[in-house]
Amino acid sequence: MRRVILTALTALLLVEAPPMALRAHAEEVRYKGRPKPPADDGNQYKKPPADRPQPPSQKPPVYKPPADRPPAPRPPDREHPGKKPPEPHQPPDWQPPTPPPPIGRPPVDPPCPPIMPCPEPPRFDPYPIDPPCPPIDPCPDPISVGINGMLAQKVRFMQIEGFTGEVVVGFAGHIQFDQGYSAGGYYDIGSATEAFTAWAIYRLVTDGKLELGTTLGELFPFAPRDKGGITIEQLLGNTSGLGNTFAADEETDRDTAVRKLLAQPLAAAPGGEFIHSDDGYVILAAAISVASGMRYERYLEASGVVSRDMTNTLFWSDLRTGHGVENWGRRGSGGIFSTANDLYAWASRFVDQPRYITREIMRPRVRTDNGVGIGYGWFCWADTDASERWMSGTGPSDENVRVVVYPAGAILAVTSDRYHGDVPWSERVANTLGPLLQNWTPPPHSGEIRPLALSDGSVSVDADAR
Repeated sequence: MRRVILTALTALLLVEAPPMALRAHAEEVRYKGRPKPPADDGNQYKKPPADRPQPPSQKPPVYKPPADRPPAPRPPDREHPGKKPPEPHQPPDWQPPTPPPPIGRPPVDPPCPPIMPCPEPPRFDPYPIDPPCPPIDPCPDPISVGINGMLAQKVRFMQIEGFTGEVVVGFAGHIQFDQGYSAGGYYDIGSATEAFTAWAIYRLVTDGKLELGTTLGELFPFAPRDKGGITIEQLLGNTSGLGNTFAADEETDRDTAVRKLLAQPLAAAPGGEFIHSDDGYVILAAAISVASGMRYERYLEASGVVSRDMTNTLFWSDLRTGHGVENWGRRGSGGIFSTANDLYAWASRFVDQPRYITREIMRPRVRTDNGVGIGYGWFCWADTDASERWMSGTGPSDENVRVVVYPAGAILAVTSDRYHGDVPWSERVANTLGPLLQNWTPPPHSGEIRPLALSDGSVSVDADAR
């Protein structure tokens, strides 16, 4: 029995042996690699001779872009980012397509030139805000925008700095700009009254009732000997030698007021040194009364120096209890209250007078150390056609006025009741607006009267141009 079992096991082993042997051989080939190629006998791996024809090589087709479209640009080398790809070949007449405009914005062709903004004027803001104020608009064109907007912008900045008052600008009797800033009523024009007095004197000279060479001895027989030879012209030019004693204040009688003034000692010899004298212009007011036979105020109204359209111009006596109260200390060199509108109307009529009147009144006779030329109540910087003329005055309660006549014909009138430091606001406003009004005139088609500059720089109006 044992033998039979051993025989069966032996037969079984013989049947399974061949597959297992093949599997072991395959594993050996797998780990030892492929069998080596047979040895080269010298002819098997040589290249064929060059003269033997070769079969055609099968190359893949090459893509070529159409002739009417340029090839796409070559992407940059990733390994060398700084290296630029070669420029593709472009046909001679090929132009790159124009990119479409951004959505919502039409294309602009050509682009607008940059606008240079105006230099921002100095601004004082006691309560600064955050964010800051928007920038100022670019410089406006005087013709397209108009003079009003330009003046309003400049005066607005000065109002922020503390200006109160009224500003009037016009040309040949036509007001172009009229704005009041936190103020109103009448303003004491102070020594600007001297220009009124000078005009009234020339009215009397024109009418033959007075001469520039008339002496005080002729008008007032009681005049002292050292003052009897003083002439009207010397009084106008502040070369009479009289000072500022104000001896006529509160005096109601004309001759008594003149006696008190002439009783004061001379500050200089008559006809010599220039000394601004309020006393001298008070005496001129008395001379007007003597030569015309009227009260000083009445003659100014009758002669047209103060016209009927100046409805807001009053005299010192009109503002006191009892109409017509006399005070010779407030005549000739002061005592007139007015507004910017009335002062503009007055200056417009004055420059419309005959040339010899405006020339003689405005022409400077002397000059101060800082170069200001002084005429008969008028001032200037230079005796040329390019110099403006102005008159100014201050009252006892900080009222101040200024009237400027510019070479091209524009007229500025400013009234205020405050000072900017030591400078009256009327003066500061005139200095700020001066560069804008120096050569300004309305458009030619407006039909305004054409101004003419006189030989001495004063301004008048040609009657033939009206």
